Amino acid sequence: MYLVTLVVRLRTLLATTYLSADSASAPVIGELFDGRGPHSIVTLGHVPWFSTLLFELGTRWMPLHRQIWEGAPYLLALLSAALVAWGAWRVYGRWAGAMSLAIMVCAGPSMLALMLTLNDHAPTWFTLAVIGAFLVLVEDRAETVSAAMLGLLAVGVGVVVGANGASDSLVSLSGAAPLLLAVTATCSFYPSRRSARAAGFALVACVVGLLVGHGVALAMHHANVNAATDPRTSLLVGAESVGGNFKLWWESLAVLGNGNFFGLSVGFSAVLAFACAALTLGAVLIIPRICRSELGIALAARASQRRTTAREGARLAWVLYWTASAVLLSIAFIFSDAPEDLGSSRYLAGVIYAAAALVPLLGTGVVTRAIVTAGVVVYAFAGWLSLAQNRITPPASPNDQIINTIAQIARHEHLTVGYAGYWDAAPITWSTHMRLRVFPVDDCDGNQHLCGFELHLITSWYTPRPHTRTFLLSDTTYPAVPSSPTPDLGKPLAIHQIGPVTMYVYSYDIASKLFAL
Repeated sequence: MYLVTLVVRLRTLLATTYLSADSASAPVIGELFDGRGPHSIVTLGHVPWFSTLLFELGTRWMPLHRQIWEGAPYLLALLSAALVAWGAWRVYGRWAGAMSLAIMVCAGPSMLALMLTLNDHAPTWFTLAVIGAFLVLVEDRAETVSAAMLGLLAVGVGVVVGANGASDSLVSLSGAAPLLLAVTATCSFYPSRRSARAAGFALVACVVGLLVGHGVALAMHHANVNAATDPRTSLLVGAESVGGNFKLWWESLAVLGNGNFFGLSVGFSAVLAFACAALTLGAVLIIPRICRSELGIALAARASQRRTTAREGARLAWVLYWTASAVLLSIAFIFSDAPEDLGSSRYLAGVIYAAAALVPLLGTGVVTRAIVTAGVVVYAFAGWLSLAQNRITPPASPNDQIINTIAQIARHEHLTVGYAGYWDAAPITWSTHMRLRVFPVDDCDGNQHLCGFELHLITSWYTPRPHTRTFLLSDTTYPAVPSSPTPDLGKPLAIHQIGPVTMYVYSYDIASKLFAL
């Protein structure tokens, strides 16, 4: 039901996704990358999505690359779900795999929005699923699969880890570090030739990942591609803010788990959202108990010196890996200065992956299996219902009507280049299939001048074009950037009012008036 409904609504969901500037900026930069000037600088987001840019450059030659770019994130999400479900099946059986698959697939609005975005940590969460499946494979099949095949898989996993690790430090924190911890602990609890061999292949993957990550970073630096500076991501939070971050942590997890009951009127939807919030938080909080139980089994096995099976080693490694991943992500979130609001929930999607991977392991008896099944059914039903009701809310501006009107005016005025605040620029550019190229600008120097925005830009966008009419958009939905034309732009040729957007037409390229980047 969920997947059928998703197929029906997919076009609308993708259109809504790319009305967000953060989402639309990635494909816009991918389309315009080859047309940049010889010495121009490309500034990505605060998370440098190098792997996404490499994917775009590698597929841009394809006739349907626009559709590929828009569809690839959800295909990665489905592949992630399959990998997590496969891992749970291998370590605990078909029922556990089915439960993990249902949790991963039936995402609520906030989680689904992250799954549909090309550059907002989506490759990071895919990497976690790849590592988890690889870990189970090498622990469970280390003696039955040829060394050559496992070596090739280790190199492939290393390439994925390296490319995405260069793009997002969360890969090292929540993927590579838990992988090394899991194989080391498994070797300690279940010492054998099998576990040592698995640890060796895991080490190969990490070494390859380190080399590939370094190579990707060097290549991007050579191409003048860098990340926007954001000192908050490297700062520890002050002691007085830890409590606030903890509150934001559990609220974010509730929202990701389709439990956004905050501010709802009492009714069926509010009760269902509250139930999902309770289920999600309960699943996350029970992860340490699952880990402690598995460690108890491992300690008893080591004390009795009994011979252990490959599946036992795989199960221990799986539990330790996902537990460490969830714990490290949570600690980083709570003690970092990066979280600001519920939008920061994008840092915690990996915790939901960990819960999906581990909670089905609770089903050791008839009663616990029934409880877990009931919880998953409620969660999945809520995810389907929110999808059926189309609860992914598009931004107020720009919307399709505003964009279409801007495009009509631009055709009448013979305009192809314009400037706008960050939240309008990329969505308009992408929605008009690059026929209008609208570049992000900001107010600066006490609102006396315009300048280029601080992230998601190519500096050659702001090179003045001679004999070119351009336009400026101001949007009262986002009054700060830019609020109105700055005094140095002079009198516009025409002014058009389009809902909250005002379109100012000029006889020259207003890039000539921008402050230097």
